[in-house]
Amino acid sequence: MNDRIHVLAKECYVITGSVHTDHFAYWKFAELIVKECMDIANKNRSAMEIDRQTNLTADAIKKHFGVEE
Repeated sequence: MNDRIHVLAKECYVITGSVHTDHFAYWKFAELIVKECMDIANKNRSAMEIDRQTNLTADAIKKHFGVEE
């Protein structure tokens, strides 16, 4: 994974002032990832219309988050 995942994760840590109630907002983390995926898909829409046989959006998302198979 690349640094973008870590940036998103930092945005999801909720500090309440107490060690007992501080927490990681998993729902917010998922929401941020989905929004970024949507942005990538929208940016690649025209490329997908040109060549529907390739999965350009999935490749762009994988590259954006640094995911390796």
